[in-house]
Amino acid sequence: MGLSLVIALILFQLVAQRSVFIDEANLIRNIYEKSWYELLHPLDYEQYCPPLYAWLVQMSTAILGHSELAYRLVSAVAAIITAIGLRRLLHPYMTPMMSLGIAVLLITNPLMLRYFTECKQYGMDVAITVAWLLRIHGSKRRPSTTALVLLGIISPWLSMASVYVIAAVGIADIWRYKYQPKVWITLCYIPLSVASFGLYYWINLRHSIGLEYLEDVHARYFVELLPSSAAELAHDGRLLLDWLAMSGNHTVVSLLCSGWLLIYGGACMYKRAPRLLLSSSLLLMTLWLACGLHLYLWRPRTLLFSQITFYLCAGFAVTRRENSASWQQMISLVCAVVLLVISQNIQPVWRVMEVTDYKRAFAQMTERDLPIYAAASAYPSLYYYRHIKESLDQKSMLEQVSAADLSTIARPCYVLRAPDWPKQAQIWDQTMISLEDAYLLSDGQVDLWLLSEQASDTD
Repeated sequence: MGLSLVIALILFQLVAQRSVFIDEANLIRNIYEKSWYELLHPLDYEQYCPPLYAWLVQMSTAILGHSELAYRLVSAVAAIITAIGLRRLLHPYMTPMMSLGIAVLLITNPLMLRYFTECKQYGMDVAITVAWLLRIHGSKRRPSTTALVLLGIISPWLSMASVYVIAAVGIADIWRYKYQPKVWITLCYIPLSVASFGLYYWINLRHSIGLEYLEDVHARYFVELLPSSAAELAHDGRLLLDWLAMSGNHTVVSLLCSGWLLIYGGACMYKRAPRLLLSSSLLLMTLWLACGLHLYLWRPRTLLFSQITFYLCAGFAVTRRENSASWQQMISLVCAVVLLVISQNIQPVWRVMEVTDYKRAFAQMTERDLPIYAAASAYPSLYYYRHIKESLDQKSMLEQVSAADLSTIARPCYVLRAPDWPKQAQIWDQTMISLEDAYLLSDGQVDLWLLSEQASDTD
């Protein structure tokens, strides 16, 4: 019953086939245009994706065709794996109803729900994290060394974030088994995982690590390991609050509820599952260190997998420790309900999650088959609908255009722009206002203009 609820929530979003977002569209273009071998190497259009994830998506489209459902199916499967794995991980410590509640709380988180139903690798990061924690901590018996070796070799090619999970559980295992005879057999998955990641780094990642462009663009997502000023301390504090807000939002109520569940749940986990707490804590510590060394980004979507730590703590916080409920458990239950309400206020599960809605703009373009000029923020998505899915009715020219070139394009035509960086949006707004015979047909998430030679062209 619980699994059916999770599957229903995911299927609802999949079947609705919300519009393809710019980053998602650019990743789809890579998967569509490149061969299996080419996907091993750095991608185009400023995209990154683990090769094995991209291969699985290619297999899905080979079977189901080119549609939003086919491209997003792998991420949806990752959501189901996450829900099953999280419930099994929490099963020894709480009732099935409580573990189901935590799984639903995770799946209904708007950030989780988005990336579990989007063709991006972040949902797979979460699933791989749960798989590792389940293999290490899901049973009192030592997991199969062969299974750990296989998981360690495959994980970096399926989820780059898995390197931090492997580091966390590996350090915890080294401490646990340091005096055990033949410890090298027990822990052989660690060097083999490192070797697998090293190969992947040499083939792919080394080409993008340390690029000046990425350093500049992502500067605000790096941690100050040794803050030496009030501004640097405030920067690190903001990053920590951003992580805490991922389970709700940035309001005081949400942050207090998340903070309580994290701290009290962590204290409960220390008493009942100290090894699991150690692995979870080491995961956050290795992430903080990596972001301080500019090897990773402390931003919500790249940190999505680390939120498993929060939901584990939340599960222990709401679980009754003795025969009767304590006041701490009652506060925890209230906090969990508050976060659920906040999540549903942001994105109700019964409503389709539209990140960038092109449907309204497309509906306005059905009457006339005119050339389409798209801003850089809209072109990737239009390319998907026109050349990959082939669902766009307009058969005329599709071309990317900058604001500076709008005065020279052939008319009549359509011009589309999706949400953009504030500076670029301001330039576009000023340019469109200055153009003659430019008619705004649709505004909102996607702006659609008709550029006409004469006023009669709008009739």
